[in-house]
Amino acid sequence: MPLKLENASKRVGNRWYYRDVTLEAVDGEVFAVYGPNGSGKGELIRSFEDVEYVTDPGMTIFGRRLGRKPESTIDRSNRLITAIATSTRSLVLDEPFRGLDDGSIEVLASKMKEAAGERNIPVLFSTSNFSHVLLAAHRALVIADGQVHQIGTPQALYDEPENRTTARLTGRNNLIEARRLTSSKSELPEFITIRGEHRLFTQKVELRTLGAINKNSFLAIRPEQISLSFGASFPEDNLLRAVISGIHFQGATTVVSLTCGDLALEALVMRLVGLNVGDECMVGLPPDRIRVLAA
Repeated sequence: MPLKLENASKRVGNRWYYRDVTLEAVDGEVFAVYGPNGSGKGELIRSFEDVEYVTDPGMTIFGRRLGRKPESTIDRSNRLITAIATSTRSLVLDEPFRGLDDGSIEVLASKMKEAAGERNIPVLFSTSNFSHVLLAAHRALVIADGQVHQIGTPQALYDEPENRTTARLTGRNNLIEARRLTSSKSELPEFITIRGEHRLFTQKVELRTLGAINKNSFLAIRPEQISLSFGASFPEDNLLRAVISGIHFQGATTVVSLTCGDLALEALVMRLVGLNVGDECMVGLPPDRIRVLAA
């Protein structure tokens, strides 16, 4: 049976844990409730009835640790896997991946998907780590400060964030404050950045997302969607002259910090060759990769 909430709210005293939440986790689906600590996700997942809750036995429902010996990582992983394998009802798991190593996380994510598919039940879990959403969930809800900001597949949340909160919480992102220059009927909207006054073309968007022409908006582009070069190799891209201000090796990838006048950007590359801190380069921001975020 699907897990549903419609216009659900919870308030204790002056604090709203969540407001006007509508969601549905369907049979056969793993659904994630994702948000930072204190976002309201824990209270939200405890609002369902006729489900099997799987939580940390060493914690109270309000998150305070009881005076008992904590489980080992292996014991906790095995307990979660057993609970998932034996449940006959819809499953709700509170931060199931907390404290587990990478190998245990992969096994647990696989078991969650198996349970949802083979028994045709919804599996709902909360997490404050977006990598868990990418690994385990078919769809997810982004919550912050008790407000739902977006619901969609993990890829849609990453590739198509609708607002600054979703863009920020789903991974590295360049959030650029800018003001629109062109009319709403233009084929490609053009903006000027508040910092550095760079003119940028963006992808075509709906009028409601563009907002008023006399108000600032935010643009978003992921670091891996920015190109670095010594020259203008793609004239159709927004090309900015930049100086490399930092190089941060992260194993398989490298994060490159850039300054374009007063505008700071980050690019993500597999390997940086021929460029060093202090060097000048050209930065390409493809218009079809720049999202205009809703106000």
